[in-house]
Amino acid sequence: MDFCKQSEQKSIEWNSKCFRYELVPQMKYRQQECCYCIAIDKNNSIVVAGSNNNIKVLQLKDGLKQIQLINKHQNAITTLIVFKNRSYFISGSNDCSIIIWSFNMISNAKYISKLIGHKDWIKCLIVNPKIETTIISGSYDKTIKIWSLSTNFQQQDQQSWVCTQTITSHLNQVEAISINQNGNKLLSCGADSMIFVFQEVDRLWKLKQKIQLKEFGYRISFITDDQFAFQPRNNYLCIYTLNSVTDLYNNQINIQVQGGQKNCDSYFPLICLNDHQMLISKNGININLLKYEFNLTNNIDCKLIQVIEFQYLCQWDGMIYGTASNDGKYLITWDLKSKAIQIRQLKQNHE
Repeated sequence: MDFCKQSEQKSIEWNSKCFRYELVPQMKYRQQECCYCIAIDKNNSIVVAGSNNNIKVLQLKDGLKQIQLINKHQNAITTLIVFKNRSYFISGSNDCSIIIWSFNMISNAKYISKLIGHKDWIKCLIVNPKIETTIISGSYDKTIKIWSLSTNFQQQDQQSWVCTQTITSHLNQVEAISINQNGNKLLSCGADSMIFVFQEVDRLWKLKQKIQLKEFGYRISFITDDQFAFQPRNNYLCIYTLNSVTDLYNNQINIQVQGGQKNCDSYFPLICLNDHQMLISKNGININLLKYEFNLTNNIDCKLIQVIEFQYLCQWDGMIYGTASNDGKYLITWDLKSKAIQIRQLKQNHE
């Protein structure tokens, strides 16, 4: 389903390219086990996917082929993140632990480090993109933890990661977190209907802004240092922009999306693909693809260009999980109805 809906503010000249994801049927991979999370490496050659409390390592070539099964977690895998500049990935689980892995060591299913500290399920994970020696985790235990590497990053079998800070601002479970490209601003949203903005000062994260919401949401992501997107449990996506005078974020525009009336959870993060100026926001049984651009005054405008609607087993079924490759080429999903990992490829056609 394609859309050309404009936001309420004055429209601007859009890029002449039209983007959409198209299903690649021959790449379908059957998986009966529940898959809450998927990640793909920077070369688009290896996919890691949750499979109940196991991690499947899949080779992506003409299709998906399993090359390893890792079973070090004791409960469901809820989040997977791949480092952009290192051959590492991280897993978070309902067993309250976080494990750091190296793609170079997966043949014997050996991990680098196991992080213990959260008292409940791991809900979200991010890596500081600036230096990749800081991991940030959010949990059902209402806390955000900062984990820092304390030894030489190159010594893969001697790494020691320690919790250097615990943030207790949220009064309910942490649903999503996001960090800017400079690695000095952090966003979080929680089931307490709050968004918090943190700034790093002298290696500690300080609370800079509280945003009270009318309704909570499961997804949040920086677009630039000055803009971020937030997906509430509704049929619109909120864009917040930094006010240069107050140095605080304000809700600038809301863009219509689909899926707000269906059941949802936080395990498919909101994705920002800066190279294509696109946002991917899962909402209920729909995946919304949005295109954004900036006008001459650096205000953002955004429109919905594609909605991928999944079949569902019942009215409240929103069990659709996935990710996109860093270059935006692939959108990879698993859903309860198909019980398969499916790959869609980005197509760009001139209008």
